Amino acid sequence: MGDFTSFNNSLYENAEASLGKLGGLATLPTRGNFSIDQRNNLNSYLIPAVYSQLEGFFRETSRTYIRAIETAELLNYGSLEPRFFAILFGVNFFERDPFDRDKGDWRITVKPERMQTLACELAGFVQGRSIFEGRVSRKEQIPISNINFARLNKLLENLCVDPLQNRQLQKFDFDQGLDKLLGLRNAIAHEGKSRLIDENEFNGFINLVTDVIYELAVLFEKAIKERSFLRQAVTAV
Repeated sequence: MGDFTSFNNSLYENAEASLGKLGGLATLPTRGNFSIDQRNNLNSYLIPAVYSQLEGFFRETSRTYIRAIETAELLNYGSLEPRFFAILFGVNFFERDPFDRDKGDWRITVKPERMQTLACELAGFVQGRSIFEGRVSRKEQIPISNINFARLNKLLENLCVDPLQNRQLQKFDFDQGLDKLLGLRNAIAHEGKSRLIDENEFNGFINLVTDVIYELAVLFEKAIKERSFLRQAVTAV
């Protein structure tokens, strides 16, 4: 299979861009002549921006990962893990992004040349194992939105990437922190409800998202290196 160097380069460029924006958000409340209450209020309204760096990084990395595998030299769909093939099937043949919310029905807009490719590849795929074994259902193709720890790991599973391990930080662990961040983000962005967030708590969320993005970059790099999207993945030499 082809060289994934360009994917690894874009992976870490994407991570560095997100981490750079997080660094800017971390210092923003200290740049003005704000009172403590004003600063804490600003921290609160910056929470959706902090959360967006995580969702944006994961969305862009997932799409880049899928396209890198799809366009890899000598890709044979029959060699793919069924759950990953299901995602690629939806993207490539039904021209549907499985990471966007459902918008209407599954209207098939398949190009003739794609149908020809599909017929050939399905024939090869089913020689080894039924295409329906271990398939990803529509309900399991979770949109990349409202990310918490459990949802993130479900998405990683469908992409054949190792799960994010829970890790304790100074203020909370990954599981607790992502749940709390998502809850605050939704309350502020969707309900207009906010509360004062002091500097320590705000920096805790910055550190949380920073660490999760770094861990995700490592996991995606490992998945590419070990070809975990293949039926029998082996560590690449």
